[in-house]
Amino acid sequence: MKLKISFAAAMIVLFVLPMSAVSVSSGVELARVGDEVITSEEFLEDFRIASYDRLPPERTQEGKKEFLDRLIYKHLLSRYFKSRGWDTLHVWDDLIIKPYEESIYIQALYQDAIPEVREPWKTDASGLVELGRQFADSLVTAYKLWVSNEAITLLAEKSMVPEKEALARKEEGEEGTKAAHVHTDEPGHEHERAVFSWSELFTDEEKQVVVATFLGGAVTVGDFAEGVDDMPAMVRPIGGDTEQIIVTAQHFGQQEIVRCEFEKRNLRDQDWFQKRMKNKRESVMGTQMFVQMVDTSVVTEEEARAFYEEHLDFYRTVPLIKLATIIVGSEEIARRIEEKISEGEEFESVALDFSVYTASETGFDTTGLVGKDRYPALFEALWEKDVGTVSGALPQGEGWIIGKLLVRQDPRLLSFEEAKPRVVSRLRQQKADEALERLLEELRTTVGVETYPEALEALELPEW
Repeated sequence: MKLKISFAAAMIVLFVLPMSAVSVSSGVELARVGDEVITSEEFLEDFRIASYDRLPPERTQEGKKEFLDRLIYKHLLSRYFKSRGWDTLHVWDDLIIKPYEESIYIQALYQDAIPEVREPWKTDASGLVELGRQFADSLVTAYKLWVSNEAITLLAEKSMVPEKEALARKEEGEEGTKAAHVHTDEPGHEHERAVFSWSELFTDEEKQVVVATFLGGAVTVGDFAEGVDDMPAMVRPIGGDTEQIIVTAQHFGQQEIVRCEFEKRNLRDQDWFQKRMKNKRESVMGTQMFVQMVDTSVVTEEEARAFYEEHLDFYRTVPLIKLATIIVGSEEIARRIEEKISEGEEFESVALDFSVYTASETGFDTTGLVGKDRYPALFEALWEKDVGTVSGALPQGEGWIIGKLLVRQDPRLLSFEEAKPRVVSRLRQQKADEALERLLEELRTTVGVETYPEALEALELPEW
């Protein structure tokens, strides 16, 4: 049986599926990886858990074979990491705990506190979500989470000025030290957002001000600012937006409550949690190994140009537009705006009077270059119009939107030089995939893998 599996699936299986604590467990033998045995018991338990993944394995003979490959892959990499001493390096804990701390602790708490989570196949997904929400609410109540209005005011006032300055830089097309354009590399999916350092806004004394308290601890302005600076730019609270700042403060308080409850229940020493952390550690090690393979892959100019010529369709841009938008909450207001503009009033003047967008003094939001998928109705209304054209009122989500066309960019084929970074990135990924497959084949040979197809074929998958 040839071992071939996508890297993404392999990394998922390393985290999601529990590693066996011993070399041999009960059940029919399905495969041997060196001196380790993959039994029907391990296979069925892992298959059952994986059945509730976003992309579950197929319940067919071919699906069973592919899933057994995943288990073999997991065992091979686990042995490889252990042979190199990677499983004892504390650096992996830094890579695991810090980025995933909240989700790991929440999962552990839910598994410990909610019986249904231990057997998720017995409860529908919406029911599990509701049970999780109820448990989270009970923690917040039990720990008496409280948020200080005075601290929220301080955070809002101090962050409003740099937010406006950053927006001004954006509108002028200037890149500053406290403002940046956050976007994806994929044409049509750009999204601009002002970014600045919250930690630089406050004095040492202000950083000691308490934002939120709960039984057992507190979140200070300094903690809040550092937490925001660590957040992805796309989900940071907008400077000066009191409502978003309150939500963020509550979130940080809840994070601390989760940590406290996790330690209170002594979950860190539980066998099942240690196994889960082992899986996550190996997942991170696998990811880092693959990243290193990508980074060290060499792509020549000839290879890049040949790939570009063979895949020109990959490098054709989509139609893009840049908009100024007014967003309001009701059709009645939207129609009033539409009427005023049709009577000759300027878009910018109307925006100041009616728009709910308050982060900018202009009253309207300016998008980056966006494709049809971002604002379908506006795109259809404005794509063939002249720059400066204002749309009529159109429904958007739970509100209404009016747009003004600022820029129209026709689709085109990117030149090789423009596409080269993406071409090289794709080829590096491809070469890393090939290197990983070679490593697995080498491990398969050196470790020794034996499978028992008849036993696997005879194995029946129960209904969970």
